[in-house]
Amino acid sequence: IIHFKTGTINWTLIKKIYLSRDSLLFANVFALMSFTYKCILCALRRYRRRDTLHYKTIAGFICGVFICLDNQQRRNTMALYCVVRALSDFIKLCVAHKKVPRIQ
Repeated sequence: IIHFKTGTINWTLIKKIYLSRDSLLFANVFALMSFTYKCILCALRRYRRRDTLHYKTIAGFICGVFICLDNQQRRNTMALYCVVRALSDFIKLCVAHKKVPRIQ
């Protein structure tokens, strides 16, 4: 991107990387997932008038549908991150219900 010997910037390469169809699709899918997650989570908190870990699970499953909009290779990577996040929330839920001891 930057040629260090001459100090010039390759603007066509920057446009190709940051404004390509694939990168814009990626940004839109993640923005849609984040927006949906926060909207569902805030709506559940507002209308149920409490904040539980179950709401994060519900919002996560619903916004997880938007992974289908992305390409196959990136879907696998995002699924890996989502599984780790789901396991983390599951462990927090088990600790909250005293099924698993808290590690300090």
